[in-house]
Amino acid sequence: MRILFINICVAVVALVTIRAQSSEANDSSGEQQSNEVQHFLETDEGKKMLNLMNKHLQDSLVYLYTSKQYDSQYWERPGMAKYLKELSDNQWEEGLDTLKKYMQRGGKIDDFRGKVNVNAKGQLHSSKRENKYSKLQQTFNKIHRDSSNKFKLRNRLISKTCTQDAEICHYLEEGLTKEAEKMYEVKQHQIIASGLISTGVGLNLFDASL
Repeated sequence: MRILFINICVAVVALVTIRAQSSEANDSSGEQQSNEVQHFLETDEGKKMLNLMNKHLQDSLVYLYTSKQYDSQYWERPGMAKYLKELSDNQWEEGLDTLKKYMQRGGKIDDFRGKVNVNAKGQLHSSKRENKYSKLQQTFNKIHRDSSNKFKLRNRLISKTCTQDAEICHYLEEGLTKEAEKMYEVKQHQIIASGLISTGVGLNLFDASL
């Protein structure tokens, strides 16, 4: 799975690089702008766009594996499994979109290779001492923390980028808005799941609504 993941990312980078180079060859003004932005992307702050990419891809695989766990006969939470699968797909797309933006604006393949560091696994662990009903709340807690971390990273990037490149700044701000909406949604789920820990029937209904 990990090898497949790396191969897919390398293929995407190659495709994006070819398209970016083709576009620059046909537009001299675009080439000048790309060179200016490349200077920023070569800085430590600029390379943090790849940290954002890596976080999206890491979260995507964690959610995918955890989704499979929730869909098992042991946990039997098909609603949560579906929710996490959709979230995984979304995070995967966000990660690749961030990578494409980075490469289109002059980022280097060597920097990308050095930043890809994904080591994901499912988050559920069965134990006789644990309350199975608390797992939904714990998972939503993690999703909210992940979203909050990406929100903060985007904010830091925006504070550094907007003085140098308006287009990348706008791209990051759009993602920040979506991240804020996701944080609010997950927080509501987190509150509901917390209130239903002691009621198995209530959690079943909540899971069915996801």
